[in-house]
Amino acid sequence: VLAATVQDLGTLGGESSVATAIDGTIVVGRAQTASGAWRAFAYDLADPGTGMVNLGTLGGFSTAEAVDGTLVTGQANVPRHEYHTFVYDLADPAAGMVDLGHRGDVSINNTSDVDQGVVVGQRVFGTRTRAFAYDTQGANPHPVSLGTVFGHSSGATAIDDGIVVGMSWRVGQDHPFAVDLADPD
Repeated sequence: VLAATVQDLGTLGGESSVATAIDGTIVVGRAQTASGAWRAFAYDLADPGTGMVNLGTLGGFSTAEAVDGTLVTGQANVPRHEYHTFVYDLADPAAGMVDLGHRGDVSINNTSDVDQGVVVGQRVFGTRTRAFAYDTQGANPHPVSLGTVFGHSSGATAIDDGIVVGMSWRVGQDHPFAVDLADPD
């Protein structure tokens, strides 16, 4: 029989908060500030005295979606009302929230997961999306499109040891996919 005590992680001064992911003792999500703005947060269950840490913003709303070790990723809107993927290294808070940017006509990035420094998710190009991977530790970090099974849209949902999985779709058809980032083909 499982027994548990529920622990309230609090907010950033507002009324609500939502936890979205955990790795080890680090919980991440989004919480309201006293003014009602939503901000990405991290909370270390092993150090509750520190409390909920506001990870900041790129100019508006932010939410943390995944965590791996000390690396947190999520999305934040920028002043042009676009959503960009960000990373935040809890081991280097002075660096703050790092904008992974966008290319071309991309206006929305959705982050799904992070593992060993590689962030995955989907990038919106007009009416289509593409799964992407972004190696934050690479020599020349930039988003890499992972393609699609049908040629229409795809989104990466998870990564583990360099294997990315997700969904590829077109009207009436959805198929899961897997990509090994170590395989050059």
